[in-house]
Amino acid sequence: MGQLGNRRFLLLVSAGIDAMVTESIQRSRRGTLGYSGYLLPPLKVIVHYRFQKPEVTVDGREPVSGTLVMVSNVQNYGGIFSITDRARSGSGHLDICVFHHGTILALIRYAFYALRRRVSCLADVTYLTGKTIRIDSEEPVAVEVDGDYFVTTPAVIELKPAYVPILVPHTPPNQCIP
Repeated sequence: MGQLGNRRFLLLVSAGIDAMVTESIQRSRRGTLGYSGYLLPPLKVIVHYRFQKPEVTVDGREPVSGTLVMVSNVQNYGGIFSITDRARSGSGHLDICVFHHGTILALIRYAFYALRRRVSCLADVTYLTGKTIRIDSEEPVAVEVDGDYFVTTPAVIELKPAYVPILVPHTPPNQCIP
């Protein structure tokens, strides 16, 4: 499991345009969203978004800059995309994708490769793994956790191995479970 501040997560943390979309949805939410509730906020964000340059430091190594950062423990993103296409939840590390180009055309291209599970093959994407990830920026960048807007940068994400409590019912010895 990962942790950002006091918030634990199972799937992902991202900083950039997709986190800005989640913030926009959260601000405009009035009861049940429906399709328009998920369609209009992204369109507004895309039209007005100014790509920022978050900087990512993984386990104290040399920082990497990009326009969008995704830190994940799984391959699947949004049900149909695979951003961190090498991720395995039991790997002992988090997978990080840093996208370098900040244009709408680049986002469309990244989405196309994510549909094909090949983002890590792109030359303009840096794919990293690590246990402690710090995301900084000159200006605040929106950060989302598991699909919900959470904070702005700076953000420190840590892997917390064996952090999920699991309750197992007690079964007396030599007793069959139906």
